[in-house]
Amino acid sequence: MNKLLLSLLLLSIYGCSSPGKDSVGQPAGECPERPANSLTKKNIQKVTLNSQISKESGIARKNKSIGYTFDAQKGQKLTYNTDEDVCVWVYAPDNELLNSAVLPINGKYTIQVSSPKGSKTFELAMGLDVSKSSTSPTTTSNNTSDNSSSIQPLERPSPSEMIKEYYIGLNNREYQTTWNSLSTYFQNLSGSRDPNGDYIKWWNSVRRTNIGEVRTVSQTQNEATVDAQLQYVMKTGRTVTDKKNRIYLIWNNSDGKWLINGKVKP
Repeated sequence: MNKLLLSLLLLSIYGCSSPGKDSVGQPAGECPERPANSLTKKNIQKVTLNSQISKESGIARKNKSIGYTFDAQKGQKLTYNTDEDVCVWVYAPDNELLNSAVLPINGKYTIQVSSPKGSKTFELAMGLDVSKSSTSPTTTSNNTSDNSSSIQPLERPSPSEMIKEYYIGLNNREYQTTWNSLSTYFQNLSGSRDPNGDYIKWWNSVRRTNIGEVRTVSQTQNEATVDAQLQYVMKTGRTVTDKKNRIYLIWNNSDGKWLINGKVKP
């Protein structure tokens, strides 16, 4: 996403924000003063925010919000941005809606995202005390010696190789292994792994996945973005091209591996 991050200073006293708009300029009633529904534990994901931009994706609905919690200190500045037409509220540890980018107290903050109508697949970029340089659009080069590439050499397994192995595992019906390659958040979106669950039902309807070019778009210590060209040959004979071919990964320290945390259309 090449947009410069929009500061929470754009939040009005109503606590609701829409991308590219000041809350004051939103159509009346598009985003309510407070969310119409409450977050549940299974729809809240803990994230770690710092001066490096963190990107999370999900599906927001009018009657079902997605939430992110993070720890922060008094005086830190929160920055966020999304290109999708969704409503965003930010709660302080005392459950008060924020009306400033500068965080007022120490503790756990919560970002709540919902759709004003229907459902929306969104990507939310977030950071704390983000410098201007880290919010500038990143340029990439085919020249591997160009240090401006967004891909940083880190002591991590290759994210693109992980994605290849994941789809090879699906072709081999290794569902236990592939299921464990998803984050808890993405598992909740994918349905149950039991034999009658949505996850296995879907993949049993696919005869094979044709894996095309898979490349790492960006990588940090704890996150990676991969673009993968994928086609699903269904058992009905139909071939489906996956348009949501941008895949977001997070690093799992306890297992020492990448986990799939989201898929969106670039």
